[in-house]
Amino acid sequence: MASTDRSKRIVEETIQVGNETAKTLQEQTAQLERIDKQVDVVQSNLQKAEKQIRVFMRWPCFPFFSSVAATFAHSSGIFFGPCPAGGWPQTSSS
Repeated sequence: MASTDRSKRIVEETIQVGNETAKTLQEQTAQLERIDKQVDVVQSNLQKAEKQIRVFMRWPCFPFFSSVAATFAHSSGIFFGPCPAGGWPQTSSS
């Protein structure tokens, strides 16, 4: 009889551990899904920043910014050609 009771306790403990493990896995799955969404946002922001850096690199009136941007671009693996002559981009006025 004691053997049967001990076996029942082991089965109950095993079920409890399994339920706790399943709950933990569900929480971790939700956490990984949130992280994945955040990574997508970061990647999108980096792409936008790279485009802005390319625009700023074309403005020769920003020598300091150009050197900072070039340093960032180099460390990020972005390569630019020489800055074109000109100045501020022209905007149309109505």
